[in-house]
Amino acid sequence: MSEYGYYPELIQADKIYGTNENRTWCKENNIRLTVTPKGKPVVKTAYQKRKEATEYAERNQVEGKFGQAKQAYGLNNIKAKLKSTSESWIGAILFLVNCVKFAQVSGFTF
Repeated sequence: MSEYGYYPELIQADKIYGTNENRTWCKENNIRLTVTPKGKPVVKTAYQKRKEATEYAERNQVEGKFGQAKQAYGLNNIKAKLKSTSESWIGAILFLVNCVKFAQVSGFTF
């Protein structure tokens, strides 16, 4: 069981995580996985296509923020020797990215 007592409805993952093992685990736990399904293509309704496109768009935003954290805020350049120090740096950078996003959404200017 998860930390909060339940699993999420959806996992938005890269294609590399669409292994048979991960697909089986997600199916057993009633979790949808945003990877291309295996087998013969299924005909989808317009609603299903829109929902899938929205889910991929959400994932792209998250991936974009990680890219921004790596390029602009030095997430790739962490050279701490201790695990706890590295985790602190990563947490600080992700906190900063979230603060910047909140400021943009709220209309704050610097």
